[in-house]
Amino acid sequence: MKLTLIFSDTELGVGNRCDDFIEEDLFCSTIKSLFSDAKKYSTDLIFNGDTFDFVKSPTKDGIYHRHFTEKRSLEKIELIYKAHKKTFKLFKEFLNLRGDNRIIFIFGNHDYDLVFTEVQKSICRLIAGKDKFLEKQILFPGFEFTDGLVLVEHGSQLDFNFKVNPKDFVHKGNAHYPEPFLKIPWGHNALYEFYMEYKERYPMLERLLPREYAIAALPKHLRREMVFGTMWYLFKSFFYTQFVEIHDPLRRFPFSEFFRYLTNFIRKNFHLHFLKNARKRVRRSKFQVMAVGHNHTGTMIDVYGKKILNTGAWRDEYLYNPEIDAFLPKMKSYGYILHKSNKIFTVELREVSGTKRALFFEDINEKVLSDCRK
Repeated sequence: MKLTLIFSDTELGVGNRCDDFIEEDLFCSTIKSLFSDAKKYSTDLIFNGDTFDFVKSPTKDGIYHRHFTEKRSLEKIELIYKAHKKTFKLFKEFLNLRGDNRIIFIFGNHDYDLVFTEVQKSICRLIAGKDKFLEKQILFPGFEFTDGLVLVEHGSQLDFNFKVNPKDFVHKGNAHYPEPFLKIPWGHNALYEFYMEYKERYPMLERLLPREYAIAALPKHLRREMVFGTMWYLFKSFFYTQFVEIHDPLRRFPFSEFFRYLTNFIRKNFHLHFLKNARKRVRRSKFQVMAVGHNHTGTMIDVYGKKILNTGAWRDEYLYNPEIDAFLPKMKSYGYILHKSNKIFTVELREVSGTKRALFFEDINEKVLSDCRK
């Protein structure tokens, strides 16, 4: 019998204002509550993408660099470790429960940096210390992992905005950028050059969902600033920047992508669209359970007798409730699967209540939005 525990979108940051991994104590106590099961069964603790938030983490110089190099990623993981030593210590405690327990890190769109071999080695060292046997219990299988009838994939590879080519993901560098860097999607340009300023000024804004309600909650002058600023950035990037900086592969902005970003913004379509592709994939496969994350929505979907288990998120988030005109703290959740290689016994989405309070729409102002520990 095998136990698979699946957590997604924890987004451990560097402890700055952009770090959305707020309820670390709750996270650690939740995993510790599973230690008795992890002693009884051989257990895989799978982190299904966006475990580490390299995207919203600056390097030691405090800069958010657009080009993800191995050196910069190593700096970031050291800073993440210093901010969340409690979680790394917990990882080691879990591995020590049994010699066949494993921790498995799937790549997501916030931790593409796990592609780098030295980053993987660094994480192993930060968890296991000098224990070489524990290091062998830590795996980095890539963008997906399979175990018998179970498929685990973050979901970003099913999303046209974030999909990358795993076989051609590291650019060897050029005269302008001599170090190898990751070929991340175009949208990261906008994140670093436009939206990160707002994230640092108003950390709470990005945690309010759906996005259209979060934007509506902004003071009028900020809403106008963001809307016009976004439109200007899109047009400038398409008609000007990509030609002026033609030497930079990250600046490539094909018309199809430009049109998609523009129409989604005009239509206020800020949702992540990948579940249709997930249903298609699980329906055509041998797998009975497909675990995903990515859109931070904990749910279980039945697909012709098979299941898509969306394990939700552990970053701090709030969901708008129109009945009381307030943003309510979202439940944290994780997947619990008991199985053998040829049989599924239990598939559960387990929810955990957080400790945050509701944010009423009428009370939201710049002071509230700038409180990063709300």
